[in-house]
Amino acid sequence: MVKNQMVRSALLLLVCISYISAGEPIAMQVQAQQHKTMKIVLAPIGHSIQQDELVPLLQKALEFKGQFQLHVTPIPAMVTRQHILQLWQDGYPFAIFIEMHGPSTMHWRLYDTQHAVMIKGKKVNNSSEVSRALAYSVADSVWQELTGEPGFFSTKIAYCKEVTFAKKRYKHIFISDYDGSNEQLLVDSPTISMAPRWNKDANRPLLFYSESTNANVRMMATTMKKNRIMASNYDGLNMLPTFSADGKTVIYCASRGAGNCQLYHWHNKVIKKITDNEGNSIAPTLCEDGRTLYYSSDFQTGSPQIYKYDLQTKELDGITTGGYCVSPAYCQRTGLLAYTKMVGGVMQLFVYDGRTKQHTQLTTDSAQKEECSWSPCGTYLLCPVESNKTSRIALFNRITKQYTYLTNASDRCSYPAWSEVYAQYPVIL
Repeated sequence: MVKNQMVRSALLLLVCISYISAGEPIAMQVQAQQHKTMKIVLAPIGHSIQQDELVPLLQKALEFKGQFQLHVTPIPAMVTRQHILQLWQDGYPFAIFIEMHGPSTMHWRLYDTQHAVMIKGKKVNNSSEVSRALAYSVADSVWQELTGEPGFFSTKIAYCKEVTFAKKRYKHIFISDYDGSNEQLLVDSPTISMAPRWNKDANRPLLFYSESTNANVRMMATTMKKNRIMASNYDGLNMLPTFSADGKTVIYCASRGAGNCQLYHWHNKVIKKITDNEGNSIAPTLCEDGRTLYYSSDFQTGSPQIYKYDLQTKELDGITTGGYCVSPAYCQRTGLLAYTKMVGGVMQLFVYDGRTKQHTQLTTDSAQKEECSWSPCGTYLLCPVESNKTSRIALFNRITKQYTYLTNASDRCSYPAWSEVYAQYPVIL
């Protein structure tokens, strides 16, 4: 840990030195609205069809957040010290050299070009049947070294999409890569499938969702091979599970034929009722400590508010006190709680900091944003943006306050959910 901190401190120092040497002013802010993009050389060594396919994916990933600008310069063999020093003179403080070692292994080396020394090198293996998984794994690894934050490029996004077949409307569930590319259909049952949620078992990716039947709304789970499992089939509603960090505890909402939704706790094959009131308690989200739970309920005011509940002490605290507040989502990376609140008839994105007890409104536009889900890095909120007749899944950058749309304007999409980084890259084969 100390070594990694020293490396990142050295990286920051090198960046500052490069800007000073170039006569550039330095402005450091905790949450800068604008920042200078760092130029980096990405140098593939040698040539192969697979490497040529992976390089654009690696470049796209490392440029995704706008912090880095990569200049791709293929080279026939490892360059000399003089060549690396020349990169510094050309305005590139860092260089990343990559080289294939067989079909499922890539070796990367990060260099400080001012001193022509290697900062870090690593071989990354990924045996996925989809070649882009290797590029994403390398991007995750390099990103960790450049920024000190875990990479998120090997994650998946799930969402619902309205489809029409034989003049009937259904909702199917699709998954895509972190940037909305490579969309795949996962759940195509001839019914309404909704509210997908990813589990947290690193070795067994599952997507939980709810589907309408003639008798109830049951909760299902599916593997990436489309093997479906019934997770909860009580009368009424069964939906919106949240998982502990170790994946051994599940909390979800169910009505069980009573007419209103309550929260249930599943652990070691034992189910216990958490809430018991006259209102509806929905959308639970567990914190990383495994005991702090946030959820939305209308049991006190008749209008949904956000509550914080301690599973050990049973202490309940109201987080919001007015308005219409739903869809709480906890970010393990930042400790922030996101939720949506109606302001002037429009559902807007908010965040709550449990340490300072402060609420911050993130959006002020006229589009409805009913649900939200955090990116693992804590920079983006995934949400449906509904305006006029469109409902598109978008990434909202909480730093720049900008949207990046992931789905087509012609599609009606909802209920987005962002996965963890799994040991094996999830893909439908």
